[in-house]
Amino acid sequence: WGPDRKHLKSVVQKNLYGHGSRNSKTSILFTICISFIIFAGTIFNQQATTMEAKAKIGIGADIVIASMRQSLPLDHAALVKYLETEIKRPGTIIKGYTFSTFPLTQIPYSVIDRTDLASLSDYATSRVLVYGVDENFLDVTYDEYM
Repeated sequence: WGPDRKHLKSVVQKNLYGHGSRNSKTSILFTICISFIIFAGTIFNQQATTMEAKAKIGIGADIVIASMRQSLPLDHAALVKYLETEIKRPGTIIKGYTFSTFPLTQIPYSVIDRTDLASLSDYATSRVLVYGVDENFLDVTYDEYM
């Protein structure tokens, strides 16, 4: 910076005064850019949180074992035997388990072909899927969204 710093102050003041409108436009543009970066970061964070919540709602637990076809059901007795043995093992991470059925409308030879939810006036009906669950279902699934 040297000994001619005294003269630099007046040059800077004249420059700021002479380019005042241009400087204000630049500062507005800079502010908009920073605002967009903050907004984009917030949106990405919100999307990550939403995807995690949707996964928890859709899956329901840390681990899910499912049969995708009614023709190939899970071996209930073998799974219960294994899980009970695993729960009793020291240091296990399994705290509990539960089972649910296929939707009642998909069970073979079922007389239920459709389930609707509506008010008594039968206005604004919604088709719903009804599942059979074990009595401990709410104890072992995520409970934040129930």
